[in-house]
Amino acid sequence: ELQAVLLRVLENKRVMRLGGRSYKQVDFRIIAATNKDLNRMAKNRSFREDLLYRLSVLTIGLPPLRDRPRDKALFAQFFLNECKRKNASGPTEFNAQALEAIKEYEWPGNVRQLRNAVISAFYSASALQITPNDLPIDRDKGRIDPSSVAGILQKGFSEKGLDVDREDGSLVLRDLEEEAIKAALQKTKG
Repeated sequence: ELQAVLLRVLENKRVMRLGGRSYKQVDFRIIAATNKDLNRMAKNRSFREDLLYRLSVLTIGLPPLRDRPRDKALFAQFFLNECKRKNASGPTEFNAQALEAIKEYEWPGNVRQLRNAVISAFYSASALQITPNDLPIDRDKGRIDPSSVAGILQKGFSEKGLDVDREDGSLVLRDLEEEAIKAALQKTKG
């Protein structure tokens, strides 16, 4: 339903405010990003084909971070510089092993995950160099590093008697999120 409304706005360049009675002419450009295969979705009829064609004026394919190993170190350094700019003290660089760990890790959460990992490492590092131990990444896919925020939450869940349903005692992020939502609903009584 919303896709039809968006298509109408794109075609007519007119919008009506919520509760309004008349349309207003607008001039705009849309820059859109997605990690979904919109062509496949259009074929499956879960995305309007006419809206896809309307939006696909200029398409730029951006490969995931895991396919750009050289960019991983550049992004990590950029995020570290951002942290240093905002804080007077903290680590000033990555050691060679940390940079290697950043390059080797696949970053399933792409740039956002890398950014959060660098921020976490910046605040948890005890020296002027960030080491692999400061990075909240685990080489084993699907497992949570016990020193990460999610790992600390997992420990808290286990201590409260919440079920840990993996043989090795770890939870995946989806499980942690579900438990956090349940706890919040229980605390606020729905």
